[in-house]
Amino acid sequence: TERKQAEDTAAARARQQADVAQLGQLALAGADLTALAAQAAERIVATLGPDFVEVLELLPDGKLLLFEGRGWREGFVGSTTVPGGKDSQAGFTLEEQKPVNVEDLNAERRFTPSPLLREHDVASGQTVVIPGPEQPFGVLGAHTAERRAFTVDDVTYVQAVANVLGAAVQQRRLAEGEQRARERLTFLAEASRLL
Repeated sequence: TERKQAEDTAAARARQQADVAQLGQLALAGADLTALAAQAAERIVATLGPDFVEVLELLPDGKLLLFEGRGWREGFVGSTTVPGGKDSQAGFTLEEQKPVNVEDLNAERRFTPSPLLREHDVASGQTVVIPGPEQPFGVLGAHTAERRAFTVDDVTYVQAVANVLGAAVQQRRLAEGEQRARERLTFLAEASRLL
């Protein structure tokens, strides 16, 4: 029994490490951010078994857009926003700049559960910051409909996936900046040729 638990834990960690490595390879290959976020959500569901996964993008107004996810009712992904600050677990996560683990959402006092979590009868969850170049890109979360205690290993895994997403965001922004610089040089070259 103790040996079986140790074997199960080792197998779970190996799956988590394989997920992060494969997502990292996709990011390095220049995968589209939407496709990478979808793949990340799929892998978290397959590896950790939560009912819901959210990839939330921080918007200029401080709200968070449900950019990608799994388990949410049809029509929510891509159109639903979550309040920032202490009006949501995700907003609180951004304020704290560290993982937030909630075993019983109904008993939570650090923040107000968002309408998104309430409408889907979420009981437990963990959220981590998705880093970005100048500011965080947003929040990655895994939630369950039944009460669950996420382990330190679970949180570490979700944070590693968030870090891969953050690196992909940074890579995309660098590529966009290079493209703008090339366009500017082309414009200047054309303008000087006309003079």
